[in-house]
Amino acid sequence: MESIIRGCGTRIKGGVYIEVGFAEDGIGEPLEHFLICPPVPVDKERQGISPIGVTILHDERSGVNHVLDWIGKENYPNVADFIEEARRYGISRRASKQLPFELLTPGSRLILAHERAIILNPEDYRTAIMQEAEDYLLVGIPEPCPNSKHNALGKHGTATMCQALYYEDVEGELSLDPTDAPRSVVRRIGSTAYNARTRPHGVTPKYGLGIFASFPITNIAVIAGDHEAAEQAARKSTLDVRIENE
Repeated sequence: MESIIRGCGTRIKGGVYIEVGFAEDGIGEPLEHFLICPPVPVDKERQGISPIGVTILHDERSGVNHVLDWIGKENYPNVADFIEEARRYGISRRASKQLPFELLTPGSRLILAHERAIILNPEDYRTAIMQEAEDYLLVGIPEPCPNSKHNALGKHGTATMCQALYYEDVEGELSLDPTDAPRSVVRRIGSTAYNARTRPHGVTPKYGLGIFASFPITNIAVIAGDHEAAEQAARKSTLDVRIENE
């Protein structure tokens, strides 16, 4: 079977990975169900999170601990890059063997943040996209909210940040998408390719760090090959631990 190349590369022997699966033995619900729209702002100083590694968050109400992972823009410049990779291949995020796995239980979640998760000037996008739709007589632009919580760019003409904007703001390795819609491209990252649009002409984005998704952790994977220490660490949790070949 051909190896999956993710935006963050391929998995290493002896590595331990927090996984979310969407197949038959996974969570069994569409990915969109777990997207948070609009995204939630994050104060990295107050909440003590770092772009390096993962952070354990304790929910005082439920007593459950969760894992917060800051998705780096170096590997995933666009939030849509990560979402579309997850849709195709599930989620596999590397964790240190020093992570306190004993704090993780079947109720633990993987909470994802990105420093481009919040577009702070959605009104600029709304104005440009609506004018574009009028100029080109387009239907279905902009895209609808991914989890149907509101209109793509806000209710009743008021612009609100929506994850639909991720697909109006892509950059990186692009090729033209032969459609009638302006700015349409195919974005490729690792083994993943998806359709989106480049940023509207004349719009300068303003970004904020935010949480864009929260998934139940389905299992922890340990990659075979000098993996004894990683397996021992992972089995301190009460989650399903699987030894995988790659």
